[in-house]
This record gives sequence, C-alpha cells and structure tokens, in this order.
Amino acid sequence: MRSLVIGSLFLASLLGASGASAAGSSTIVISEFRTRGPNGMNDEFIELHNKSSAAVNIAGWQVMLSNDLGQTTLAATIGSGVTIPAARFYLLANKAAQGYSGSVAPDATYTSPIADDGGIALFDENSAIVDQVGMSTGSAYFEGTPLSAMMANANQSYERNFGGCSPNQD
Repeated sequence: MRSLVIGSLFLASLLGASGASAAGSSTIVISEFRTRGPNGMNDEFIELHNKSSAAVNIAGWQVMLSNDLGQTTLAATIGSGVTIPAARFYLLANKAAQGYSGSVAPDATYTSPIADDGGIALFDENSAIVDQVGMSTGSAYFEGTPLSAMMANANQSYERNFGGCSPNQD
C-alpha cells in the first residue's frame, strides 16, 4: 500500500486508554486504512501487517466495524489456511459499488463500509481483540485519542508509525 498512498497520516498518538481493552499486538496490527478515497465512501481498504519475524496463521480472524454510536458489524472473516509471512502485509478492500480504486490487488474483499467517524477492530480466532483504531469516542473500537474523521474524497489514509514505540503506544 505504500505506493498507493499520496498523503499518509501517521497514527502517532493513537494508543493508550481505549473504549475496548486490548493489549498491543506484538505480531499482527492494522497498519493502514482509509474510510473513503477518490471514488467516495466505498473507496476504502484495511491493511494488516505481520511485524514479527515468523509467519502468523490468521485463519478464522475477524475484522469488525463500528459506527459512532457503538453499533458493530462484521466486515470480513479471514478464510482457512491464510497465513501472513514475517514482515509482510494482507490487504482487505471494499468491493461495493465505487469501491477500492487502488492499484494493489487485495487479498480479500468486503462490502460493509467503514463509517467516517467509526472504528475498526481485528479479532483473533478466540474473539480477543488483537488491534483496533477509531475516529470517535462513540465507536466501539478505538485506542487512546480517536483520530480525526477523513471526510474528503481524496487519496488519503492513516498509516501506523512503527518507529520507536512500545506495544501500547504506536
């Protein structure tokens, strides 16, 4: 996704206290996402990154979405046999009308839109939150200070800043 994003915003002050409790993941994180792009509100993606030195099996994991009222919906369940190799990425993209416009082919697709002022959470096969991010305190999913909503139809995203942070502050 690095080549897709023209104007990345970093998730520097994202983690800390949260609406839903989760320890920072030492393996799989939501590394980048956007809630709308040049094609509008469905032009979105969620990128997962394996920041460990070993492959991680993510079969059965779920990506959940929330709106600003805390209502949640399932966006995707990762299929059987899916493993993210060490230091590699896994891309999920919205395939609804006027959906994802990126040039990188997604590994999986979904059709539920991410609310501009909502949140995203990644759950493992035991229903434990692995990582989460949100754009409002009303979202069921956020860590620390919520991010500002992206309201413009532009080639933009939030990208996690991996430099020099602890597992509880990315």
